[in-house]
Amino acid sequence: ILAIIAILIVLTPVFASKNMVIEDITPVGMNRHLRITLSKEGKIFSGMLFSVSPEEFWLNVGDEVDVAFNLETNEFLGNISLMINIRDICESGRSLQIENQNEAMYQEAKDGVSKLSYEYIVPEREDCAIVYNCLSTKARCGQDIYTYTKLTSDLNQSSQGSCFNYVKVKFIIKIFRELNVISIDEIDERSFSFKLIYGKAKTNLDKSNILKRLRYIYKK
Repeated sequence: ILAIIAILIVLTPVFASKNMVIEDITPVGMNRHLRITLSKEGKIFSGMLFSVSPEEFWLNVGDEVDVAFNLETNEFLGNISLMINIRDICESGRSLQIENQNEAMYQEAKDGVSKLSYEYIVPEREDCAIVYNCLSTKARCGQDIYTYTKLTSDLNQSSQGSCFNYVKVKFIIKIFRELNVISIDEIDERSFSFKLIYGKAKTNLDKSNILKRLRYIYKK
């Protein structure tokens, strides 16, 4: 019997779908597994990722991903639905390409050789306030890890009249870290963790050496 089960597992077809978007991440089974809602071309799919806790999961809502999966049927209260059993999930090749391009633009701006405009690179006080409020809201909801790409996307979806880009957002986080406006720990070059600092006096952003340098290099 065990041999038959092993053969069936091996013969189970594995499918792949590229450029899907994570719509929701829900812990199940006492946080031992994840139910992940995915979308593609207007269609919604529910998938299970087993033996991965929320703390171990490395992706966020809104990320574009490539997924390898098996198809299974799920029956609940007499209703039968198709469920995705996720075998592997990773950031999509298209997303990685965009992230690579954004990181390259940031490095050029940091090195002082960017051809981008002052407005694209140098943050204003209002920009910093919007980012701070966004992080404060997320912290109150229990979120403490962000990628610069996801933060940029969230800011553009929630802010009215403001337009954010990867380069400016990353500089704002660097300024927050420099001035200890928010406790920032860099995970890698594209993501960070953060904690609010309560009771801190209002910070003068003009004291930031990062901001002074950007204003000097890219002055209008």
